[in-house]
Amino acid sequence: MRNLRKFILGMLVIGLLFSVYSSVTAADYSLPRIYGENRYETAVEVSLAGWDQAEVVVLARGDEFADALAGVPLAYANDAPILLTRPNLLVAAAKAEIQRLGASKVIILGGPGAISVEVEEQLAGMGLAVERISGKNRYETAAKIAVHESLSGATTAVLAYGMNFPDGLAAASYAARNGWPILLTDIDRLPESSRIALEGKDVVVAGGEAVIGQAVIDELGGAVTRISGPNRAATSVELARFFRPGADKMYIATGYDFADALTGAVLAAKEDSGLLLVSTVVSGTVQDYLQELDSNLVILGGTGAVSKGVEERLASILNFLGENVEFVRPSSLAPVPGGQAVRYPYQGHVATVLDACGDYFKIRFGSITGWVPREDVAWTERNTDYVRLTWNFTAASDFVSEPPNASGYNVYAPISHSITQNSDGTYTLGVHTGINSSIPTARSNGYFVWMTVQQFGKDSNLSDGLIKDLIAEAQRLDVDGINIDFENLGLENRDKFTEFMDKLAVETSKLGLV
Repeated sequence: MRNLRKFILGMLVIGLLFSVYSSVTAADYSLPRIYGENRYETAVEVSLAGWDQAEVVVLARGDEFADALAGVPLAYANDAPILLTRPNLLVAAAKAEIQRLGASKVIILGGPGAISVEVEEQLAGMGLAVERISGKNRYETAAKIAVHESLSGATTAVLAYGMNFPDGLAAASYAARNGWPILLTDIDRLPESSRIALEGKDVVVAGGEAVIGQAVIDELGGAVTRISGPNRAATSVELARFFRPGADKMYIATGYDFADALTGAVLAAKEDSGLLLVSTVVSGTVQDYLQELDSNLVILGGTGAVSKGVEERLASILNFLGENVEFVRPSSLAPVPGGQAVRYPYQGHVATVLDACGDYFKIRFGSITGWVPREDVAWTERNTDYVRLTWNFTAASDFVSEPPNASGYNVYAPISHSITQNSDGTYTLGVHTGINSSIPTARSNGYFVWMTVQQFGKDSNLSDGLIKDLIAEAQRLDVDGINIDFENLGLENRDKFTEFMDKLAVETSKLGLV
């Protein structure tokens, strides 16, 4: 009867610590995606997503990035989408989109080598006013765009590397939204055209010293802010942190091609959102950043640009990482996705998603961290499950042969150890009295197993050495927790016993033990 009272009291105390159950529907593993059959059609799809009509369209070549990159702020300033074409041919999709938009003017970026005179004449033949902005090279073209009347009042500019696109690409939507032109540079030399265009302006440098060296920085006259990370994805995160902290929408594009992100950057600016770059994987930096946000994500480009696997990974991060899930059926937890099971989470167990990979979530079950099938869990508002514990005063065969959702228990705590009190009043961990044969059955059916330690006396002279012994024994036996049974707790010793439990809790939490 005394043990039954202790069990009921423990259940009442533990039960009060946890929240009431409320399940919600699991989230989808896909994201909105703007794409076409190729870069030219993707540009049209971006235009369709952002513009019902437009007076002006900006036209750039689709096989080079520099002119279109510099043209993003120009396009935004004119509320114009960027469409792409081939150098010697106005692609049919771009032509049809210009007509759908009801545009009256097209701004061509680059000289006849970028977009031919024949394309210009074809546009004029459609009744469109045509303006061409060009220089002798990409640096001069960017400089001429920077002094266009649409951007001429800017007091700040973005400087990007002129021979590769990632950093400038990641900065383009922010530059556009702020009305800042984008100028281009070499690694160690600032072209004269860029230097003149930057005179009197503060400069935001996109990228590290590997792409824009200190020699270039030394040539700049105004205040200079460099924003960079150790790689292109990390730089896109640092730019997002700088320009759009707490953004409620972000666009995702590949960092290894430019076309989709360049046309999408104008749409991102129009929506006051930002752009993050990914590769064939989602970097840890991007993952960590997304976990900080409550953002909607939209992918730019098809699965050839941003794979389905990356999409699912992003959706998992957005919808589940750091969230709680409940097991809707008995499951199996393995050290690697799809591996051999080492623990068997029970139906109703609540865990926090630590990571995601394909069809698997990473969670902690007891003292073990591993992977479980996604299909075995559903999103929940519950914080944790109730602890429903019994000692083996109750015969193991009464319940561990059944799963926890059938037995009503989820923790099996066999009385495995006793405490020996020494002549000086201190305690040591006594002889192991045996973990009974029901432990494998309990584990295979999804129970947590805690070792129970009893026979504490009234004296409260508890040493740190005892804590070390308890931790070592729990690790040796591979249990999920330690259950301390104080037989003689009273007013005279409660403070010391409480101090002991506080110290023990610190050490068990380090190992994921209860």
